[in-house]
Amino acid sequence: MICPKCKEKIDWLHNYQSGENHTRLSLFDFKDKKIADYELCEFQANGKINDFECPECSEVLFRDEKKAIAFLEDNDELQELVVEKLNKIKEKNDMPKV
Repeated sequence: MICPKCKEKIDWLHNYQSGENHTRLSLFDFKDKKIADYELCEFQANGKINDFECPECSEVLFRDEKKAIAFLEDNDELQELVVEKLNKIKEKNDMPKV
């Protein structure tokens, strides 16, 4: 998939949700010190924030999970070929003239 904002090729999205984490706290020994270890037991979303962001440019692309999934499932090969060709042209134009 191609990010509609930055035009980079991506195959996953960051998801940020607001809510409550329920964790288990334990301690373990590391080099003669006690280190805190938090293990996620449960997360309860509160529905206020549910952003799906591009991992390259961090722009919010979706706020709806169904739309985010549909975007990830859509594999538009033509779109990817166009972006690849544009990147090659850009690289060629960025090369120093001899």
